[in-house]
Amino acid sequence: ASSWCNWCMLSKKEWSKCGHTKGEPWSIGKIESIRTQVENKAIIETSGNLKGCTQRPLIDSVPIENFILCVLHIVIGMGNTLIDAFLEWIEERVEKIGVH
Repeated sequence: ASSWCNWCMLSKKEWSKCGHTKGEPWSIGKIESIRTQVENKAIIETSGNLKGCTQRPLIDSVPIENFILCVLHIVIGMGNTLIDAFLEWIEERVEKIGVH
């Protein structure tokens, strides 16, 4: 999962702060511009330069503000994070017993 905001150009560090200012909204043109700059070697392909734009949009005729975000995928991702954190907590605190 990406660390960049789905709706604007803020990084996770920026958007995860409570009460943050709104970032500059994404548009198909902005995503296309980033990918064009990468392809033309105008910018280096780093996380900070890509801002999560790893490919050109598959559908460029629908504006970003009309995209529907699937809440189920977000909830599943949050659930996976919780389960991973819980299992890591168990690994750190429970004594490992070998098979005899």
